Amino acid sequence: MALWDIVGQACKQPLYKGGEYRDEVKFWGWVTKLPGIAAAAKFRVRQGYDTFYEKVGIDPAHNIACVKAIREVVGTTSH
Repeated sequence: MALWDIVGQACKQPLYKGGEYRDEVKFWGWVTKLPGIAAAAKFRVRQGYDTFYEKVGIDPAHNIACVKAIREVVGTTSH
């Protein structure tokens, strides 16, 4: 928000005069644990999400399997 405020100040215009860029913003999609993580990721992709959060940190092998399952569905490139 602060950066948008700086842009508005630099243009000597209030932000509301800039117009809307989009109607909604999909921030992130939560996905479940194995074995349903691939199905959850596919569902979130169909909903339009391209950022996925998965809680990791307890079992490294499980964490790697979760990330691998998500990547098989959504790929590895960022948008």
